[in-house]
Parts: sequence; C-alpha cells; structure tokens
Amino acid sequence: MQTYTVSQWLLFFFIYCFMGWVWESCYVSAKSGKWVNRGFLHGPALPIYGSGAIVILVSTIGVRGSIPLIFLLGMLSSTILEFVTGYCMERMFGVRYWDYSKKPFNLMGHICLLSSVGWGIFSVLLVRIVHRPIEGLVCMIPITISDIIAFVVAIAMTVDFTQSFNEAMDLKATIERIANSNQQIKTIAKRIEIASAFAEDDYNKMKEKLAEGKATVMNNVSKAKGRLTFEKNMNERKGIKLATLQKMSEAVVEGFKNKLMDEGAANQLLETLENEKVNLKTDHNKSYKSVFRMVKRNPGAVSRKHSAELDEIKKLIK
Repeated sequence: MQTYTVSQWLLFFFIYCFMGWVWESCYVSAKSGKWVNRGFLHGPALPIYGSGAIVILVSTIGVRGSIPLIFLLGMLSSTILEFVTGYCMERMFGVRYWDYSKKPFNLMGHICLLSSVGWGIFSVLLVRIVHRPIEGLVCMIPITISDIIAFVVAIAMTVDFTQSFNEAMDLKATIERIANSNQQIKTIAKRIEIASAFAEDDYNKMKEKLAEGKATVMNNVSKAKGRLTFEKNMNERKGIKLATLQKMSEAVVEGFKNKLMDEGAANQLLETLENEKVNLKTDHNKSYKSVFRMVKRNPGAVSRKHSAELDEIKKLIK
C-alpha cells in the first residue's frame, strides 16, 4: 500500500461512507418494505463505515499478504471502533442507533459476534478486492483537485453532522420530556388515589374521570396515525394530554369539595398540574420536525432508559 496524502485519505473515507450508506439503506429498506434513508446524517454517508474502512486499511498495512491476518486484525480493529462509537453515542444522545442486544454473544448491544465476523469478511474483501480499483481512481486525481474535492465534501459533511447532532439532541430532549410528563401524571394520580383511599365510592368516580381521559388519548391517537403527519400527531397528543390534566384537576377539586383531601394537599396537586400544563404548552413544532427526521432515518433505534417513550414516538410516525 502506497503512501497517501491527507486529501486522499479523506476521499477514501467519503467513498466508503457512501458505499456503507448504499448497503445499509438497501438492506433496511428491503426489510421494512419501503425506502429508508439510513443513518445518522441527512446525506448519503455513514461515517461508521468510512471510519471502519480507514481503520482496517491502517491496521492491515503490514499483513496484506495474509488473508487470516487481514481477517483477524480487521475484525478486531473495526469491532473496537464500533463498540466505542456506539457506547459514546448512547451516552451522549440517550439512544442506541444500532442495537445487537437480541443477537447472541453481544456486548451491551453495541457489538456482537455476527457483526464482528462480518467486519472480518469485509476487511478481506476491502483489502484484497474493493480498495484496489478505488485506490487507482483516487490516485489518478491531481493532488490540487483532490485537495479541493476533499475540502468541499468535508465542509458539507461537517454542516450535515452539526444539523444531525442538533436533531439527535432534540430527540433526546423530547424523549426526556415525555418520560418526565408521564411520570408526573402517574405520581399525581397515585397521590389522588392515596388521598382518596378511605372513600372508595367517591374515588371510583374520580377514577372514571381519569379513565375517560385515557380512553380519549388512545382513541384519538389511533385515528391520527393513518391520517395526520407526525407533527400533527404530536400536537394532537399534546392537546389530549392537556385535556387529561384538566380531568385530573377536576378530580382534585371534586375530592376537596367532598372532603377527601385537605386544602393544602389539593392546592399542591393543582399547582403541580398547572406547571405540567405550562411545560406541555412550551413544546415547539420545530423540535418535532427534528425528531421526525432522526427517527425516520433510524427506525431500529432503541433507548434502554426510555424505551416506552421512544416507542410512543415511533407509533406516531407510522
């Protein structure tokens, strides 16, 4: 393997990012039965494949004549890269953008034996077959031209990455808001239940009000799935949740009137409910668009901490 300039290394990276995007998008689209623009970025590039290819090329420089060593070193280096990348992304964004947790011999869902073997096979194909014509093509480009191309593509990918990073953070924030809201409602409902436990008949009346609100949520969201866009679904969900909070406020007032709870407890619950309403009303449609784009590109994304909330978002997209 000859010595490459920085711009040539960058061109290799971009080319393999694109090839990885083609492979992943076709594979995921075939599985889902519809076209999926796969990946963290908006553009046709998957950096994990570009990075993996570069790591493989570098780690196998001294063993190009040995297929077993190419397989072994390529498998080890790219598996380490995949684990570190997946671990860091999950820590940063709260979402696992690829998940092997259901595969045998996986480590924290970021890597698995099958994936590692795939990297090893890819390493052999890359070093012995794929890279040779690409190397020849890139090396034919004059250095000045390759510098310009690499610079332009690097700028474009940096802009794309910045926007995608912000969308990933919007997704994380939205999931956390939904989780906090759901937990807050559960906590308030439990407090109402405790405060009213000694008067079962009256509590059952309040419980009916809450059940009515929950039924409205499920019914309206079910109707919305096939009819409205994700943004409208999220706004519909917000409106339904506000209506549910209003039902809970009415239940608290009714409980106070019927002397099922004292004034201090009732006021505290009402204040908490009002704060929750304010929090819901501050959600912005702009973040919904970001969430939609990120989840559409990564339909297999999972969240260990907030799996129910992420699933709720996915259902509103379908």
